[in-house]
Amino acid sequence: MKIYSIAFLLFFNSSLFAQNKIDSLLGSKGIFSNLVPKKISPNAVLSFNLKLTVLSTAKGGSKKQNTVILYLNTKDGYTGIDKSQPANTALSPNNTAFDLLVETLTKQSYSYTNSKAGGKIVETLSTNLVNTYNNLSIKKTDAAVATAKKYLNNSLTAFPYFVDVAGLQKKYIRHLYGTNYPAEGLFKSYLGSFGVGFYNISNNTFLCLSTENSNMKIEITKVEKVNIIFDAAGFKAKNQ
Repeated sequence: MKIYSIAFLLFFNSSLFAQNKIDSLLGSKGIFSNLVPKKISPNAVLSFNLKLTVLSTAKGGSKKQNTVILYLNTKDGYTGIDKSQPANTALSPNNTAFDLLVETLTKQSYSYTNSKAGGKIVETLSTNLVNTYNNLSIKKTDAAVATAKKYLNNSLTAFPYFVDVAGLQKKYIRHLYGTNYPAEGLFKSYLGSFGVGFYNISNNTFLCLSTENSNMKIEITKVEKVNIIFDAAGFKAKNQ
């Protein structure tokens, strides 16, 4: 019995430590209070301090699942989306089939790929999805439509919100975890991808743990603190 008690205590402390780490990134003194977006060059040395494992699940017949890894720099404001297939266990530009998209809060987008045929290529893109949210109204969803859910091995309880604009965005339910849960606020910006990640709502930081509509659910399954360096010096511009 004593052994089981010790094992349970260690597991409990581990979960609590993870939650405390996440809590320190949120609220009025969260990451957006210290984040200063910076421009980066396509051949810069980039660093990432958080790693998010994201699972997308199709609703309906196929229920197809896909895992994507997001790397975040919460100081300078950029996201790396590892789209490599098969997925890499580590961010290694020397792997063939390497495919990394980097988006910044300064409205820059770079695609980094490595293949046997073309070698290491960087392409500057005109799209930047991370900047599509700018002072949009976001509201807490009525309990009759959606309720709170638990995430990250049932360690965090997140509450449902929706972006109150016409069109597809209004049909997504976003489950947010934070230090408070206002009835509504202004969705100013966010650091992440696929709708999940860290939200700036009225200058308070929230973590969006899932976003879903009638066709798809996208959920963060793991949050890790990392210290990863990505050196893009060896990548040549496309068509160079």
